[in-house]
Amino acid sequence: MGCLLAAVLGVAAGLAVSFPTVGRLVLGGALLVLSAAAMSWAAEYEADRVAARYVGYDVMALTLRELRNSGFRDRPEFTHPPDGRRIRRLLDSRLRGRLSD
Repeated sequence: MGCLLAAVLGVAAGLAVSFPTVGRLVLGGALLVLSAAAMSWAAEYEADRVAARYVGYDVMALTLRELRNSGFRDRPEFTHPPDGRRIRRLLDSRLRGRLSD
C-alpha cells in the first residue's frame, strides 16, 4: 500500500508542474524514491517498537548495537534508518513508558 501511495505521489507531482518532460520525470521520480524511503523508515521504527514490546526495549537496543558493531551494515542504507537513531528511539520510548507508569 505504501509503495502505491509513493507512486501516485510521484506521478501526481510530475504531472502537476509545468516543466519539460525530463524535468517532470526527474521530479516525479525523486518524490517517488524519497516518499518510499520515508515509509520504509516508518515501518522500521514500528517494527522495532513492536519487537521491543515482546522482548524488551533493552534487548532490542542491545541487538541493534551488536548488529551495528558486527559490520553487517558497514554503510548507511537508504531503506533503513541509522542504527544509532533506532537505538535512541527505543531507549527514549522505554523511558517515556516508565515515566507514564
